[in-house]
Amino acid sequence: MGREIEMKIALTQEEFLSVYKAIYGEEKYSEIQFGKVQLLFKQDKNYSRYKTHKERKASGEPKVIRLRKEEIIELEKPVDFTNQNMSKVSEIFKSFCSPENKNQSFFTIKYKTRQDGIEFNREDETFVEKQEVIEEMLEIAGYECWFTKEKCAWSSHCTSSILDNTDFHLELEAVNNLLYLEVEVTESDKNPDAIKNGIIEFIKTLKINPEHKDSRSWVEILSV
Repeated sequence: MGREIEMKIALTQEEFLSVYKAIYGEEKYSEIQFGKVQLLFKQDKNYSRYKTHKERKASGEPKVIRLRKEEIIELEKPVDFTNQNMSKVSEIFKSFCSPENKNQSFFTIKYKTRQDGIEFNREDETFVEKQEVIEEMLEIAGYECWFTKEKCAWSSHCTSSILDNTDFHLELEAVNNLLYLEVEVTESDKNPDAIKNGIIEFIKTLKINPEHKDSRSWVEILSV
């Protein structure tokens, strides 16, 4: 079990490209050391026994009951977005998906709270060898898949002088062609306020305004 604190921000095309250049070292930030960039295609299936948010909340059901299929994409060089239609980032990304890529699945139960637009998550997650077995078990138990999300992410684990001995997990992503930046810290022994402030400063360093944080859930965002 881990405690996650994260922030997500909708990006303009210019902001997306700026962060993209940063994670590949084309733009330098002395306060941030970017780790290896990994391309991840994530397909999330969210399950519930209930039909509405109101019913789920009243029941005390966990905020997230999720099966995730994750595909790791290896590229020899970064994608060149020069003269590309940035409204089609997801399609460009998924063109690199292949059955030959490494695939893995995870089952997750997550409880979420929000404070000032920052998510605080308590999460249990386990590796799943055969996703179809868990799908069958959930169906037998009366759960239905009520929401599916596809995320194309450039992922990097970063260190920073902003907060010592802390792993900042950055994901630059397209979710249904919506451009976002997510920064997450999973810690159990640091002060939550210190982590929250560290994430804010981390995002500021990337020249992104943290006041533009999106406090909505992905369900709310993608339902608009």
